[in-house]
Amino acid sequence: MREVYLTKTGAQKIYKGDYELFNSDFDISFRPTPGEWVVLVNTKNQLKYYACLNEGLSGKRPSLLVIQHLVINENPETIIENNLTRAYQFKKEFFGDCFRLSHGGTDNLPSVVIDCYSNCSLIQIKSFGLDNYRNHIKEVVSNLTGNESFFLDDKKFREEEGMPIFECDEIPSYVEIEENEIKYKISKDVMQKNGYYFDHRLNRSKAANLVSQNGSLQSGNAVDLFSYVGSWGLNLLKKGCTYIEFVDQGDFTNDIKENLQLNDWSDKGTFIRQDVFKFLDEKAQCDEKYKIICCDPPAFCKSIKKKRNAIDGYKKLINKCIKIADEKSIINFGSCTKYVDIIELMELFKTESIKNNRKVSLLDIGTQGGDHTNTGFTDKSNYIKYLAYYVE
Repeated sequence: MREVYLTKTGAQKIYKGDYELFNSDFDISFRPTPGEWVVLVNTKNQLKYYACLNEGLSGKRPSLLVIQHLVINENPETIIENNLTRAYQFKKEFFGDCFRLSHGGTDNLPSVVIDCYSNCSLIQIKSFGLDNYRNHIKEVVSNLTGNESFFLDDKKFREEEGMPIFECDEIPSYVEIEENEIKYKISKDVMQKNGYYFDHRLNRSKAANLVSQNGSLQSGNAVDLFSYVGSWGLNLLKKGCTYIEFVDQGDFTNDIKENLQLNDWSDKGTFIRQDVFKFLDEKAQCDEKYKIICCDPPAFCKSIKKKRNAIDGYKKLINKCIKIADEKSIINFGSCTKYVDIIELMELFKTESIKNNRKVSLLDIGTQGGDHTNTGFTDKSNYIKYLAYYVE
């Protein structure tokens, strides 16, 4: 492998654990090919790292992705296999058979996202350097899990970056999941992103445990907003809730019905297809209240430039949730918007509760599950927030 030299800023980034470098972070004396693997050298202390160059056509992506410290005579195939094996052994020990196997750079495979399910694994790669070894990645994952693996290529992204376009894998009709001792089946026709959102797995369990501690909550009205396939509501049912309304603008009627049946709760829930904001307005107008509200919306912005819009969206949503909260109720609120932090969400709850003449008390907070590997709140890979409020 050819050598590339870190600049001062690049060395500082790696020291802090960053795995994404841009052109100003390294010096290169040759014309690279997209995806070329190189040895990255810190000339000050002679530390070396494996990395792969990643310059695509759009110019929007990091130019170089750091893989790991240099181990003499290792080739890319060995590095990839070692990193996947380490991640698999660690996560299987804590999460069973269903989990996020690779969470990108924090699992030493930047741009690679892999989710393992009961019946298959789904793989998405967004860099030249790792995509050059896509078949090897698929083989290793299948050998580790004992299930077939499939690619979920983002065709639009690959076209923008000038990455090769391959014939789409024919994924199974359903992905099958077991999480928190709850079973799910998600049809490929309604799947979002990599199929299932493992990121809030611990927070869903925490929300359900809060309900199990209070018998008056279990028999009250409960709603799962932005429900997708019903994971928040199903966790509540497991801990004693008597009935859940699932609300989403997408059509998840069949999937939620099947997931209720899989867990022997067929008569304990119903799906309502409707825009969540409109649903909340209608419930507020007729003064209908809920004892338990779970609200886990999609990301409100994808860049720091749109943060103000995201804050405004959360402000509106939190206000509407408070309006339909019964006395002595709980709001479980999730966020996956990277650029809005947990303190900002707390401030919104405080100000919007005052506007509605309600008192809120913080019961619990949470972050993403350990299969979404990160080192703490300041880690750029940490994007999940969870707040549980008691509303009076």
